[in-house]
Amino acid sequence: MKIFQLNKEDIYKNYRYMGISAILCEEPITKNLFDNILEISRKENVVIQLFDPEKIATWKHIFIAALNAIAAFKQSRNVASQLSLEILLYATGQRQIKDAINLLGVSKQIRKAAILVLGDSREKIIAFFEKIISLLNGREEEKLLEISSKEKMQQLLNIFKITEEEIYAAMREEDKKEAVVKSILDRISVFAVEK
Repeated sequence: MKIFQLNKEDIYKNYRYMGISAILCEEPITKNLFDNILEISRKENVVIQLFDPEKIATWKHIFIAALNAIAAFKQSRNVASQLSLEILLYATGQRQIKDAINLLGVSKQIRKAAILVLGDSREKIIAFFEKIISLLNGREEEKLLEISSKEKMQQLLNIFKITEEEIYAAMREEDKKEAVVKSILDRISVFAVEK
């Protein structure tokens, strides 16, 4: 799990740390399990968002979306009433919560999830993540966040409407995977400005 201590200007409420990882579960994630996770997150005073890792372009995608969502909340320009949903909006570049959930949310049939946790301490994030792993009967698989197949690459190109011309323009020194990540991060930045 990657854990980041946020800069002073990036802290919202008391969420000073951000953890990002992915898990692979033995069984599909059910609505009941997801509701249990949300209930635990409220009790633990952490923010959690799950994503379909097949539609995430590395940990950077989640990190930048979260920072932009935090900034939107701090500046009172958020669309969603919950920080976790605002993060999902930024990760997708969508203005409608329903569209964002359909695009990057975790469906009932999926056995893997990318996870973002915001909390007030590194220890709390680690402990909460371990609870999630236990609850979902899973194991950490950070490599699920990487663009490791042609299928995932094509899916990202389609979801974020990235053209081959855009990829080649962004490729200067990066490889194609990094160019896709850069293009998605650029879209998040544009979304933040347009919002």
